[in-house]
Amino acid sequence: AERELAGFLGIRGESVLRRLHRWADAYPQYDLGHLERVARLERACPPGLVLAGHSYRGIGISDAIRSGREAVRRALAEVAPPGSQLTPPRPPC
Repeated sequence: AERELAGFLGIRGESVLRRLHRWADAYPQYDLGHLERVARLERACPPGLVLAGHSYRGIGISDAIRSGREAVRRALAEVAPPGSQLTPPRPPC
């Protein structure tokens, strides 16, 4: 996956940090107040750091894809010059 992403994005060099967590046969179990905690966490992130994944808002693959797309939009909005409208690239497939 890392090689595919590096090729797609044109990244050269080795990762500085990578983590992989596998939870066999498990789905996230959200506690009461989960979305409020996620919102606080997102507000606390420094500029340029956006969170994505099914552990934040939804447990399915479609939720993870939606989360990734929203993260790209937020990241682009942070780096876009004032008044410009950057749009995420279209998926390769």
